[in-house]
Amino acid sequence: MPAATFGLTWRHCLASSVRMGVLGLALIAGSGGAWAAGPAADASVASSASTNPESIRPYRIHVDEAQLTDLKKRIAATRWPDKETVNDVSQGVQLAQVQRW
Repeated sequence: MPAATFGLTWRHCLASSVRMGVLGLALIAGSGGAWAAGPAADASVASSASTNPESIRPYRIHVDEAQLTDLKKRIAATRWPDKETVNDVSQGVQLAQVQRW
């Protein structure tokens, strides 16, 4: 590829990138942060605004007992990989170290 063609292509690409970056920043600034959160997030922020923002809030989840039982069975049935054939980390994390975690 000739140098002149490459230079024009590179300049065009760089100029396009700069234009897109400026346009993106303008859109974000003009939206007033509406892109960051929906109505549900706004309600939770408003309700927690009176409390300490650093506080830990409870997280609730419901999982069927059958799903938990199945998960426990699958974890118990999982086999550890074979021991490494070398005594260094060239094959990745050592099996003994993973088992300690």
